[in-house]
Parts: sequence; C-alpha cells; structure tokens
Amino acid sequence: MKPKYLKISTIYSHWYSNILDEWKPDQEYINYLKKKIQNKEYMVPILVVQEKGGYIIVNGHHRFYAQLCLENEYIKGFILDGTFKDTEPLREAEVLLKYYDKKTEYKFQFSAYLDRWAATAENKTFINKYRPIYRISIYSGFKRFSKHISNKLFKIISNGK
Repeated sequence: MKPKYLKISTIYSHWYSNILDEWKPDQEYINYLKKKIQNKEYMVPILVVQEKGGYIIVNGHHRFYAQLCLENEYIKGFILDGTFKDTEPLREAEVLLKYYDKKTEYKFQFSAYLDRWAATAENKTFINKYRPIYRISIYSGFKRFSKHISNKLFKIISNGK
C-alpha cells in the first residue's frame, strides 16, 4: 500500500463542514506543522476513506488543517478500505490511548500508533511532538510493540477486516 497525493478540495472532515471556521486546534502545534511543511520536512500521510464523492479524514485533522492554512493544493494520504463507520474501532482505540497518554504525560506515546503505521508503511520514522527526549529504557520495547501493532493494523486494513 502506497500513499497518494490527494487534492485538498476533495477531502472533508466528518465533524466539521468548514474546518477552518469551526475548529480551533492548538495553534502552537499548527504553527509547528506549517513550519515543517514549509521546510519540506517529512510529514506523515493522513488516513482517509473514499466516500461522498471525495475523502473523509480518519486520522490527520491537524496536518490537513495546517495544509489548508498554507493554501496548498495537495496532501499525501493513505486511502483505507471501507467506510468511515468501518474505521470506528481505529478511532476509538486512538482516543482511549490518548487518555492514557495524557495521564502519563505522554511517557509511552501509545496514541500515535496510526501515525507510526503510516510512517512505517513509507519506511520512515515518526516521533510524536510530545516526546521531549528519547527514553532509552522503553524505546526498544515500544519499538517492538509498535511494529507488532503496525503489522496487525496493516493486515486488518489490507484485508478490509
């Protein structure tokens, strides 16, 4: 599975009809993403499903928002099989992991598993913006765990199960 460059005007949020007007994300993080885009640094592709004559964002609202702010025409994304409703378990898992990460002050970085999967699919590395330093004691264990989860997600997404 390879990401594609998707026309931004064909991508929608399930939750916002006009994301720029209706959503107020952390501006510091949006500025961080915009700087990465302007510097042509690696950006994890967003995850979408094809529906309603376009694409609905499954993961990557912040990246999409930053690209919109910069008035870019295209964004790199993976098109997942199935419908937005089919992706509910992925989205719910990320929310639950994010609650845990917040409680542990992002010590283990579990909530970024979808971003790690997307980066791994491109043979890239993803490090969450909340990781202030490498934690050597957990890094190798987490790397194995992340690879295991990525492989399972890849099989699920590839097989449409």
